Amino acid sequence: DLYELVQYISNDDFLNPMIEQVYVDRKSEFVLVPKIGRERIEFGTLKGYKDKLENLEIFYKEGLRTMGWNKYKSISLKIDDQVVCEKIDTKENQ
Repeated sequence: DLYELVQYISNDDFLNPMIEQVYVDRKSEFVLVPKIGRERIEFGTLKGYKDKLENLEIFYKEGLRTMGWNKYKSISLKIDDQVVCEKIDTKENQ
């Protein structure tokens, strides 16, 4: 499963330069680490992975363009057709 996800990301012109690392956490869920930004991308299972990656790409192109980088602690793609973000606590930045 991990190989399939990594191959898809590696062959995608937008995602390949954006994603640095993919690993499996203790719950056997996939987590993506971006090259830019500090957020943790909680991917969950591979079910619907192409849709999840498409939603992530839209979020990067549309959401982060207006909100800016380094605003989020985590980005979750676990819920179908949703991108759920957790903002960084401003106290953590001080």
